[in-house]
Amino acid sequence: MTPVMAWFRRPHATCVMVGILAAMLAGAGTARADTPPPLPGFIHDGALTVCTNPTLPPMTFVNGTDVKAVDGIDMDIARTLAAYWHVKLTVTTMDFTGLFPSLAAGRCGLVASGIIRLPQRERNFDAVAYQDTALVIVARAGTHPLGGMAELSGRKVAVQAGTSYSARMARENEALAAAGHAPMIITAYPTEEQVVQQVLLGRAFALASQDVELAYRREQLHGRVRVIFTPPYPEYRHFALYIRKDAHDRALLEQAVATLRDNGQMAAIAQKWAITPDTTQALGATAPAFHWGTFLVP
Repeated sequence: MTPVMAWFRRPHATCVMVGILAAMLAGAGTARADTPPPLPGFIHDGALTVCTNPTLPPMTFVNGTDVKAVDGIDMDIARTLAAYWHVKLTVTTMDFTGLFPSLAAGRCGLVASGIIRLPQRERNFDAVAYQDTALVIVARAGTHPLGGMAELSGRKVAVQAGTSYSARMARENEALAAAGHAPMIITAYPTEEQVVQQVLLGRAFALASQDVELAYRREQLHGRVRVIFTPPYPEYRHFALYIRKDAHDRALLEQAVATLRDNGQMAAIAQKWAITPDTTQALGATAPAFHWGTFLVP
């Protein structure tokens, strides 16, 4: 019998080996916990670069008079993702129409701007959903609810330029024309604030936007607007983060979002901004304070 075999036959040997193995496993577990997860290819020079159009509270907006003080759900998610990957965060603001061209040109690695996950966008970019939502039609308080989109025939509807709302309303106009009705008058404005302003001033009958955004504005406007119809559009159900097409990067972003959801960080962000999964509750939620003077609505 060799000395090694003899040692293993001693009474204390098993206990010693178990202790050694436990220590090794504990050390391995600690190393794994301290090791940053794999970095996606859209992170360069230790920085996550994000493009956003900060005009859609509570998703992304300028919180106060400092145009660099961008806040909101998307910015909290971006900061949390940067911490998850152990990198710094760089945010660039721009008009909505510049977001996807900037992403395509590599001027940013990720777009986080309260943007809906839509099949037509996923032809050119990868999208990872992170929050439920719904498209809503909004008018001034006191306006009667609609029974359907056909009741917008001949009325002026405001939308933000560069969004998918114009194209979606154009499809509704095709249906109106086929039924022999006058089309909606679709008008686009550069920012969501201007869209809301048109409705409040009576220059537009209604606007198209997302429920989460309107839940926030409704509180800030003290109930001066209301949802009059929620179209049954299955494609307008999720906000998404967008990156350039890359299956590996998409998988890593999906893993990151899933981790933040599983460890409760996504829920904490939603709670901070008073967002609930239920649309009805969301439209009655109390929004946290921010500087309404940033917006142009009187």
